[in-house]
Amino acid sequence: MSRDWTPKQLYLVDKQMNNKLRNQTITLELNGEITIIHDPNGDMEKTFPNLTFIGGDVFKRLKEKSSVEFIYDVESVLTAITELLDSYDNPAREIADLDIEANVKESLWQLAKLVRDWFEGKLDPGFYYNELNNAIFFRKAFRNV
Repeated sequence: MSRDWTPKQLYLVDKQMNNKLRNQTITLELNGEITIIHDPNGDMEKTFPNLTFIGGDVFKRLKEKSSVEFIYDVESVLTAITELLDSYDNPAREIADLDIEANVKESLWQLAKLVRDWFEGKLDPGFYYNELNNAIFFRKAFRNV
């Protein structure tokens, strides 16, 4: 069995491929039924480009359980995190609290640090599959919604 990529790893692979993954329609066929997983031309993908691609299941659950304002905040800090990562000489480098505090408005620091930990796969110390990392993110995020 293969292990899941962390959101950061997915982002970096896509970036290395010049966004070829995020610019493709991704489908899943199960029992003859095709489900669209990611449609780069969809309204949600245009509004929340990082969260819909990197966050997939996280985005779907946020849509069910939180306010639109909160989803915008998550997209905003995720975008800031990817921009920080893009500015590093070494993309494998961990994103420091000080970098978040210098690049995200203060009212979003706590959320940005949570999103950063989820993005790096650190919410699950033994990250192998993304389910626990996502579940811990939801538990912590919804406590603050």
